[in-house]
Amino acid sequence: MSATPQSVSVAGAGTATLARYFHVLSDVTRLRIIDELSLGERNVSQLVAVTGGTQSGVSNHLACLRWCGFVASRRSGREIFYSVADPVVALVVSTVRHEIAGDRELRLGACHTTKLR
Repeated sequence: MSATPQSVSVAGAGTATLARYFHVLSDVTRLRIIDELSLGERNVSQLVAVTGGTQSGVSNHLACLRWCGFVASRRSGREIFYSVADPVVALVVSTVRHEIAGDRELRLGACHTTKLR
């Protein structure tokens, strides 16, 4: 039995599910991929050029995003093209980016994580 990508629903989600949702978006490369795919579909080579990552690394991030239902893929000949599967994900990223602009961005830069006991 093969696994299929699942959409991570935030509506009515518990705190742990919400944390997993944001954990997927907590990687800089994944955010760059979501940003780029918000402009239209792209193949891996195009995403590698934009993110500055390796093909292997970008492919792994795309696999994660596909598994979570954030990104979809389609094959065209020998190429695979990726697109945003869930427009809410792009909206969340855009909304948070708008919210942290300016002073909040500076304050977030001063945040330090500590391990909870």
